[in-house]
Amino acid sequence: MAAVVRRNNGRLHPRRATYAATAVAIAIAACTAIAGCASSSSGTSGAAAGPSPASTSLAGLKPLSLTVGLATPSAQNGDLFWAVGTGLFAKLGLNVTLDTSGGGNTASELATGQLVIGNSGVPQMFTPLASGRQMQLVFADTSGDGAAAITVSAKSSYKTIMDLSGKSVGTIGVNGASYGAASAYSQYIVAHGGKPLNLVVGASASADAASLVSGSIQAIVGSPSFAAGIAAGQFRQMLATNAPQAIAITGGRETASGYIGLSSSLASNSEAITRFVAGLRIARAEVGNASSSQVAAEFQKSAPFAPSVISLPDLTQQITQVRGFWAQNDLQISQAQWSVSLAAFSKWGLMSDTNAPLNLKSATFSYANVVNMAYWNAATPLVKAYDAKYGSH
Repeated sequence: MAAVVRRNNGRLHPRRATYAATAVAIAIAACTAIAGCASSSSGTSGAAAGPSPASTSLAGLKPLSLTVGLATPSAQNGDLFWAVGTGLFAKLGLNVTLDTSGGGNTASELATGQLVIGNSGVPQMFTPLASGRQMQLVFADTSGDGAAAITVSAKSSYKTIMDLSGKSVGTIGVNGASYGAASAYSQYIVAHGGKPLNLVVGASASADAASLVSGSIQAIVGSPSFAAGIAAGQFRQMLATNAPQAIAITGGRETASGYIGLSSSLASNSEAITRFVAGLRIARAEVGNASSSQVAAEFQKSAPFAPSVISLPDLTQQITQVRGFWAQNDLQISQAQWSVSLAAFSKWGLMSDTNAPLNLKSATFSYANVVNMAYWNAATPLVKAYDAKYGSH
């Protein structure tokens, strides 16, 4: 098993800030009393009762606002940044604000109701679930681990995964896609006669990049989001996230990341969540028909991907590398897909908050308790109304 080190005494991000994705942003009130955020109701699958169906018309929709947490903005978030860049959410009467400050702590903010909904590595909800927080996954944005790229210093001699035997490797957060990939690589190294990795948990990609520059870690496992450092000659991508070896080791086509929240917080804001899901469903179809450069151009309308931060060619390259991981089946998660996911997650070395291995065969992590497709179902009338007004996507 890999050794794990947490920076900043485990407090991955003590402060928060937001940026608005549209001109005016009013966050939906989230549950702030932590004790009141835990729901006693069980999770609901797509077939269970849930939110009321959305409007069958776009006319007369009451404007709503929603703040969405985003652990690490990356090329994996194709649907979200396409919908923001093209103004798609606004057409559904929804004003979206993206909170990108949480980093590896986003899942904790979701588990305590500080955020209503957010994007995170799916296994990051497992520790709160194990401790009694009723969290739910409402749809997936990736199928397969798109955060499995290995980045090293350009000056290093590392060329293979085995070269990292016993080395310190940075991940973003605990139990997410980055952590899971690094854990799977560690198990692979040990199985082939090497020493386990020393996993150093960081708060963000930029924090990991600083550690790589300082030499306190020898590699980073995560999204392919270090184009600036590579272009400057500081870093080198040793293994692409879509490389056959990376896919084979990390598990295949699991639901690695998606949008999660407390069931009580989601239910309290069900209309906004339903519109959000509708927007991402529409965006998924639209990005599927767009080139990587067209998608990158929409990304660059948002602050984390502004031209001053990353060039269009570099961002296009990142999107090309990860778009094969964008979830299939119009963002739905079937029971069969969840079974595949749990099998893959079993290779990730997932731990509870007491450092005990998580029993993924427990009913706590079952499809019925975790996956809630009711919002996807409720969004269907709104998706059809959008198609009727703007043309089938």
